[in-house]
Amino acid sequence: MKKGSYKIFLGLLAAAIFFLDFFTKRWIVYHVPLFPYGGISVFENFFGVKFTIVHAINKGAAWGLFDSFPHLLLIVRFILIGGLLAYLVLAKPQKRVEIPLVMCVAAAIGNITDFFLYGHVVDLFYFILWGYSFAIFNVADSILCCSLIFLALTRRAHAPKHA
Repeated sequence: MKKGSYKIFLGLLAAAIFFLDFFTKRWIVYHVPLFPYGGISVFENFFGVKFTIVHAINKGAAWGLFDSFPHLLLIVRFILIGGLLAYLVLAKPQKRVEIPLVMCVAAAIGNITDFFLYGHVVDLFYFILWGYSFAIFNVADSILCCSLIFLALTRRAHAPKHA
């Protein structure tokens, strides 16, 4: 892939992630009552797993961490995004690293956008795994998690082998 078309691909990938996250949250805000009321059951008992689409509010980070410090969390998010963007532009990482990092940036911008639109992050995917309630999350969180797992696995796969 040519360098110019590759950069266009990265931009389109980031835009697709951002807009998928944005429009799913927007739909949830206007069509699903706040958790724990309402929700859309996707499946009830799939090998002991229950999955529901809900409208949950998260004023913190993952699992609501740091919800008492939303402005500090916002500053940290901006610093992390700025650092990732600087790394992407200045370090020119390998494609196997560049793509998941672009995905992380797009997802993080999606969650920051929520803060400015709603004053909190909108979460919507709710799983009960074999009777245990799991954290409620959104498209951006899913992209972040998958990207970070991919980075960790590729780092391990490309790590130098010791004798």
